[in-house]
This record gives sequence, structure tokens and C-alpha cells, in this order.
Amino acid sequence: MRISGGTWNINNKIGLQPTNGRCNVVESSIMFETIDYSFYRIAVFFQNLSVVWLINAISILSIIQSFNVFFICNILTLFTDKFIEFDLLLTFIAILFFVLINSIRYLLIKKFEFLDRKWKHESDCKKKKKGLILIIYLIISPILYIVSAH
Repeated sequence: MRISGGTWNINNKIGLQPTNGRCNVVESSIMFETIDYSFYRIAVFFQNLSVVWLINAISILSIIQSFNVFFICNILTLFTDKFIEFDLLLTFIAILFFVLINSIRYLLIKKFEFLDRKWKHESDCKKKKKGLILIIYLIISPILYIVSAH
């Protein structure tokens, strides 16, 4: 498909940009939007509390993502005869993996300033609703992992 000039949005979720007459997907997932927003709100929370607030936000997001992966693995083991035991070393490696990925994403690619411009002027009502959902997500993620591990 040949499209010339400009940037297009489909359903405000997928951004298409023309490159050499072709369209490339820029942001193709609601999941990334959710992770970005989670990082942003955690970073805003720590911004006034700590000197290393970006690292704190990346660390918390990475720990939660690790819990989610472990939970999914535990659910998948229900359909097989095998059981995966997540020892301390595997947990540490998973968290470090997510810290690395999130550090690259939020310190080099999608910096906090970009996310701040995007969500800084969000209405208080939306902030409260999304904030409540985020808090529930942060609480439920480790609980689901712990429950599924037993």
C-alpha cells in the first residue's frame, strides 16, 4: 500500500507512519500503553520522595511484570504434568531482565518527559480512576502469583 506524507492513527491505538512508501506500525498495543501509564504514575509518585525516582519506578514495574510472568507460567503448568519452581536465582534473573528492558525503554527510548507531556494534563477524574486501577493491579499481581504457586 502506498501512502504519502503525514501520520495516521487508526482507532487512536495504532500509529502509522509512511517510510519509503510503506506504512510501519509505531505503537501497536494497548499493553504498551498500559505499561507506559503504569511506569508514568509510579514515577510521578516517587518523583518527590526520592533522588533515584526513575530507577524506583523501573524497579517496581519490573518486579510486578515478573510476578505476572510467573503467574502465567503457573497457570500454564495446570495444563501440563510439569511444575515450575521459581527459586530465588530465577526470580532475580527475571527481575533483572525486566529492569534491563524497562531501563532501555524509559531511559533511552520513551523518556519520562514524553510521557509527562502526554498525561500531565489528564483530568482529575481520569487520574483517580486510572490510579485506583493501577493500585489494584499493583496489589493483585503478587497475590495472584502467590496463590497460583501453591
